Amino acid sequence: MGKFAHISDCHIGAWREPHLRNLNDLAFSKAIDLCINNDVDFVVISGDIFDIGIPEMSSVKSAVKKLRELADHRINTYVVYGSHDYSPTTVSMVEILTSAGLFTNVGEFEESRDESSKKKIVLRSVEDKKTDVVLAGLPARRMGLEKSFYEQLERKSSRQSKYSVFLFHASISELQSLNIPIEQNISMQELPKGFAYYAGGHLHKRLSGELDGSPVVYPGPLFGTSVTDLEVCAKGERRGFAIVEFDGIKTTKVDFVDLPTPKIFAKTFSATDKSSEQVAKEISEFVSKDSLHVVDSIVLLRVRGVLSSGKPSDIEWFRYRATLLKRGALVVNINRIGVVTKESKRVALLGTTDKGVIESKLIQEHVLSYKPQSKELAFLSSNEGVLKAFALLHALKIEKKEEETKQSFEKRVLKEASQKLGVELEEDAS
Repeated sequence: MGKFAHISDCHIGAWREPHLRNLNDLAFSKAIDLCINNDVDFVVISGDIFDIGIPEMSSVKSAVKKLRELADHRINTYVVYGSHDYSPTTVSMVEILTSAGLFTNVGEFEESRDESSKKKIVLRSVEDKKTDVVLAGLPARRMGLEKSFYEQLERKSSRQSKYSVFLFHASISELQSLNIPIEQNISMQELPKGFAYYAGGHLHKRLSGELDGSPVVYPGPLFGTSVTDLEVCAKGERRGFAIVEFDGIKTTKVDFVDLPTPKIFAKTFSATDKSSEQVAKEISEFVSKDSLHVVDSIVLLRVRGVLSSGKPSDIEWFRYRATLLKRGALVVNINRIGVVTKESKRVALLGTTDKGVIESKLIQEHVLSYKPQSKELAFLSSNEGVLKAFALLHALKIEKKEEETKQSFEKRVLKEASQKLGVELEEDAS
């Protein structure tokens, strides 16, 4: 019998606002304390340990101190890269802490070729010496590019004679409902078969499912990395991690552990069919109400809609923030991006912060409005042109391989782009 902690999406160093950064750091610190107090055998972190490859150093210092406490208690920590941890151009903090012995990266794999010379990825497992548990995983990349790892994964069953854990950082389409573009998702069936527990990361929500009787679990973030995360908390979404118990080769129990969060107050105002003066009056009356108790709270105000008259700049946003801080609020965030005038309604029609959706809409809009100067190029302003634009964009997202020279990488990108466009390149005379 044994047990381990499953942590994900710590995003250490995520916040610029000092109070929020401190709360995020404290969440990680508290999670590690609870791991030690619960006497877990080891800890797995399924990606996005840090918010960027090289994060803010004061937060790193705090995290390293807690990781050292785990090591001092003979509790090993196993990780995979999250989309935020990975950097194609610099050495990441995960690499540094792995080299220092605070992490074991189980997201490394071997590459081979099958009989038809197609690339295949073979998982490389490690064994926890304390428990004999076998661990393996796949890392993430920016913009969902890790999907190719699952497409190339060797599909032979990895059923172990010992208890086994697979770490991954990707969105599973059957579990997520966060409007992540489908090209960034993987299906449950793309996970490697045969593991006793699947430790997921990336989705900022507690979710769980099953694959062949084994639990597939997302514990959600420890705190959160965005105002949207905090708004979800204000609606009752809990934050924390999971403690998993196992006996033999089977998972016997998964418990979610809640972390304490500060009071979060969220309020949305509608600006639709109202003048800027009316919106200003409504917000002013709200922040001045005697019944509003915001001491030591995170206050999130969101204003959206199309103004009937006036401009967003007519509204004294900074005065409302100052009022709430004076009344004892810890942090005040007023999101007014969604407030537009009728003249800027075109921008409002995008109606999303999803980069994939915005990217798709803008490409279609610009390509279809393009007016070529010759008949031979007329296809560029059609649906064919839209498809070629998407194909070109996909070709330009390929990553530089290890030990590949800059010149070779550029040639490979150019070749890939030309193939997508159906253009023949002249041979390099040199």
